[in-house]
Amino acid sequence: MGRKEAIAKAREGENFRLLARYNQDEFIKDNIDSLLERAGRYFEEAIKEDDNYAWAWSHWGATLSYRGGTLKRLNDQKFEYYQQADEKFDQALQRNPNYAWALAHRGENNTWWAIAERPRNDQQKVKILLSNAKTYLDKAIDIDPSYTWAFARRGSVYRFLGHLKGEDNTPEQPNYDEAIKDFSRAIELNSKYAWAIAFRAAIHRQKARALEINGNQASALEQWKLTYLDLEKSLKTYLNVFKRPVVLDIGEVFLPPSASFLAANLNQPTLAANLNLSPSERYAKLAHRVYEEGYEKINPEEINQVLTAIAQEWASVD
Repeated sequence: MGRKEAIAKAREGENFRLLARYNQDEFIKDNIDSLLERAGRYFEEAIKEDDNYAWAWSHWGATLSYRGGTLKRLNDQKFEYYQQADEKFDQALQRNPNYAWALAHRGENNTWWAIAERPRNDQQKVKILLSNAKTYLDKAIDIDPSYTWAFARRGSVYRFLGHLKGEDNTPEQPNYDEAIKDFSRAIELNSKYAWAIAFRAAIHRQKARALEINGNQASALEQWKLTYLDLEKSLKTYLNVFKRPVVLDIGEVFLPPSASFLAANLNQPTLAANLNLSPSERYAKLAHRVYEEGYEKINPEEINQVLTAIAQEWASVD
């Protein structure tokens, strides 16, 4: 028994974790659960071999966090997985306080945990979880200032803090501005980071909506332009970023400006009259259904049709 045996067990666990995490399009949900369960068993065995193995503790935490993410909203087991994941990350950080990967993934776990808590209407708990997530990600970035993934995840924390503080309908949006900074920094570090580009588009859209509501039409138009530039870039870089269950809530960015805004500012009354037929609108509605009903309940053929249509729409953009 010892580190050598623990490494062997942990590597097996990581193989199953990555297989579930990055090949989800090829597996039905039950298979993903099975892969993640096997990964967790291997990490547990690795810890039995070497209790001080921080890497195994942290990747076990990531496995549990992802299991929570695969479950539908308000499923009690979802919250249990997030809690267990946080405990595993804590064990890893007790053994290595400067472990940037564990800090960043603990931050992400707290973010998704906060999102899952929102329907329960415990705003104080959501606020605490998001605050903790930011703290962990701050520490990870302090340790590794070039940690692209951590910048993008902190950007998403700012995004949800903006939601929590009602920034969608106000001209002052400090959290959204910070989110744009973090997503932009992630994109500077990796120009093909489609996830960060897509979520930056979400923030531009939210700013555009707020500016439109508050009568600042010229600035709103500029934000809409930035929204669609980012969407086009992210879609052309990686189409499947829009198919991942965990990020389908970015479908809201495809919701177009109001018909009156389009007619007044873009001189496109025909487009405004046919928004419900646009691929973008279809994707937005699909994303909302996925969020409400669960990814596994949507007909895969419908998903493919919508994705094909939206790919064709954006391929036509100069």
